[in-house]
Amino acid sequence: MAEHTGDYNEVLYPSYLAVQCSPDRLAAMARLKGLTTAPPERCRMLELGCGDGTSLIAFGYALPGSEFVGVDLASRPVEIGQARVAELGLGNVRLRCADVMDVDDSYGQFDFIFAHGLFSWVPEPVQKRVLEICRDRLTPHGVAYLSYNAYPGSYQRNMLRAMLEIHTAHLSDPLEKIRQSFGLINFIRSAPVRESPYHQFIEMVHGARGKVPPEAFLYDELGPLNQPFFFHEFARLAAGYGLHFLSEAGFDQTVPLLSAELKASLNAIGDDVVRFEQYLDFLTGRSFRQTLLCREEAVLNRRRHWEALAELFFAAPVLSLPAEEKDQAGTRRFAAMNGRKVAVSDPGAQAALDYLGSVWPAIVSFAGISKAAGVTAGSEREAILGEHMLQFAEANLLSIHAQPFRLCGRLSEKPVASALARRQIDERFQANLFCEAVKVQDPLGRLVLARLDGTRTKADLVDELEAVLAAQHPESEEARAHILALRARLPEAVDKQLKDILDLGLLEA
Repeated sequence: MAEHTGDYNEVLYPSYLAVQCSPDRLAAMARLKGLTTAPPERCRMLELGCGDGTSLIAFGYALPGSEFVGVDLASRPVEIGQARVAELGLGNVRLRCADVMDVDDSYGQFDFIFAHGLFSWVPEPVQKRVLEICRDRLTPHGVAYLSYNAYPGSYQRNMLRAMLEIHTAHLSDPLEKIRQSFGLINFIRSAPVRESPYHQFIEMVHGARGKVPPEAFLYDELGPLNQPFFFHEFARLAAGYGLHFLSEAGFDQTVPLLSAELKASLNAIGDDVVRFEQYLDFLTGRSFRQTLLCREEAVLNRRRHWEALAELFFAAPVLSLPAEEKDQAGTRRFAAMNGRKVAVSDPGAQAALDYLGSVWPAIVSFAGISKAAGVTAGSEREAILGEHMLQFAEANLLSIHAQPFRLCGRLSEKPVASALARRQIDERFQANLFCEAVKVQDPLGRLVLARLDGTRTKADLVDELEAVLAAQHPESEEARAHILALRARLPEAVDKQLKDILDLGLLEA
């Protein structure tokens, strides 16, 4: 595998926080299928291809009672991650510069194993070794996560990849390859006829590349290896190593939108979950999968049932919206921060969403939600509420969790923000206590966040920031006017930033 590390040391792959791979999220998805995993707060996790360990560091900070091990063959990213681990004093995170091929019995057993952005981009012997590690190193109730490019959607990506290979074949400088690749995409976009499916695909690629650092394009699209799989091929390959399909890492957003006729056609496939998933890929043109696997002897319950929620926890930053004219009497509308919206007519479900929104960012048990909604355990209303909660989770209106976290649900006299997030103030994102990537956008918010070490009251913050702002002497009249206006309303502005930081899940209990 050594021949594939040169570029990764020369041009670093952008740091990403894979929240979908956190022990909490993996455990919650597994428990929906009847697999009782190790508790996330007391588990062992292994990442294959960890890079600079951004994900493991966030998990390790949020879950101090668990152990996290990462391996990567590229030395420079690992060294960067090791320095951050040492700076934060995370004794439960170990990053190793090592070959995946050399992971052996000395590593021990793991409750969770994940490899994000690795499987499709390594040679076949490494792919087989990854599956061997999942087979040999997973505990009996363990969960493995593997992401990979998928057919049929990747046929379009293969087309783009082939064109880029032709265009950049004469180049050796990685950064010039990126520049020339973007140049070719813009060249195609300049065509006078742009309504064809081909040009629509190019426009989609152009839009998507603007949302990620350009360095990611170098490896995701221009790397020497890129092997997609039909899902049935991947499932058969995993089965050869004693692993079988558990679920995807997230809820499929297509199925709830299907017509009754299409749902009936898919359901006619029967209990063959691999065949069902394969035909769902045919229907949606899926190009990327994030698949969870477990040991073949694990007993699962694939039936969709709300009762699995009884042992889970929930969080939702939902807001109540005005009803629309077309809504039936009693219907209310709700929206989440991610833009998801829903119309709800059931009073119990309405009360549940009101409660979750009022206590955000607290994570609440199903029993706690039922109590807030006035629903008695074992009643018909509990079943109705449970079904609604499952629908809300599937629609990503709320998040499900295997446990509560040590995040703060309300502002204290001397707030404490995550030390990890404070360390990441000048980076692309901050890791919150949910292990999500969030961003404090406001410059004043970043000044506030940097000072939330538990030693300052709100009054202290206002005094310090007043001094900081008074010391600034920008050249433009507009900037000077902005600072003066900010100083005039500084207590209110600090209040707002503290509330925003709380809502982002950055404050520790």
